[in-house]
Amino acid sequence: MSIMNKKIILALAFLGLAFSASCKKKAEVGPAPVSIDQSTLTAEPLKVVKSIVYNKSNPWKEGSPLYHLVEKGGSVVLRWAIPEGADYERVEVKYAINDVLVKEDRMRYASVYESKYETLEDDKAKKVLDLGHTRIVVDNLKARYGEITFFLTPISSTGARGETISIKSSAKALALAPELKKDTRIREDIKADEIWTDSQEETEGPLKDLIDGSEKTIDGKKVWEPNTGTYFHMKWNGPTEFPHYIVVKLDKPAIGVSFDYIGRDKGNDNPKHVQVWGSQNFNGKFEPADGSDKFNPSDFGAKAVGGEQTFTAEKALAKGSSELLALGDEPATYIWLQFKDCMEKKNKWIALSNLNIYTYEVVWTDPERDGLSQAQIDELVAKGLLRSDAEIEKIKQGLLGE
Repeated sequence: MSIMNKKIILALAFLGLAFSASCKKKAEVGPAPVSIDQSTLTAEPLKVVKSIVYNKSNPWKEGSPLYHLVEKGGSVVLRWAIPEGADYERVEVKYAINDVLVKEDRMRYASVYESKYETLEDDKAKKVLDLGHTRIVVDNLKARYGEITFFLTPISSTGARGETISIKSSAKALALAPELKKDTRIREDIKADEIWTDSQEETEGPLKDLIDGSEKTIDGKKVWEPNTGTYFHMKWNGPTEFPHYIVVKLDKPAIGVSFDYIGRDKGNDNPKHVQVWGSQNFNGKFEPADGSDKFNPSDFGAKAVGGEQTFTAEKALAKGSSELLALGDEPATYIWLQFKDCMEKKNKWIALSNLNIYTYEVVWTDPERDGLSQAQIDELVAKGLLRSDAEIEKIKQGLLGE
């Protein structure tokens, strides 16, 4: 027998063994699981509630709150119908990142169960079942990665792999990231018609007396001189329970805020626990939204800013100041001071002689550009995978209402 014939026989023998092993392996893991219907597979950016919008054409008493939905950057939602008779244990999701800085294969797993997700029903955001469908949020993405192909494969509990289907999608750009300049505190010039409270004592202490100081120039610097001879007083004649509110409209939307106050000549009316909120909207009324039995700042899309501020100033004309509070990447036009109690436990009000609200300058950066050289930035901008400087500037102006 020739050497060539021997090699052919050996090759066929190896192929036979391999085929036999493959058949044995398939027999061990069982049949392939049922396939996912390609026509039910979708891919889109994750949508989140950014704020609840109030305007004159959409007041609570005449309609439902208007939810402001936005597409969240850096994520893609894959969604598919659970096939009838689904017998797979999980779905393997594979995709590759081929970026100027990141080149790697990634993998996620989804179960066969119906998914839960945020939706808007009955004018409120609720967790509901996505009946008959599974969805998975693929995050840690960037718009500059471009179009990505996602491969989905159902896998049985024994490891049998089903048919692989795929879909292409790309992520929206990540939001600009704010960085506060802590040494740029600017005192807001609060106007009498741009400050509100839910609790005003009718017999004394009008709200305007909270902001009736004067600005003086000393050594070339503008200095605020509070008027401690007047004061604001919340309702003591038939008061309602805490919490109570003071809301201030800012000159323009802000990312970082702080406040300070001077108490009245009776320190027991000074605030003790205060929570700051920020919102883009407010109609000047402290009325519950439709369907609510109690007023809440969140009715206007207000979001809590930082932790609860605790004060211990009990003396007459005592001063108190908050820490710098960051609102995240959604600027606020209205700042809410939610007073939860005062120094005197039995009282249901606060009284102050002065209140200052401060805002801070902010520097915006584009996280999509992190780690890139200028040459790489220019190349990706030219390809349409990065925002240009002009686009970034336009976004910044819109965020701060300029």
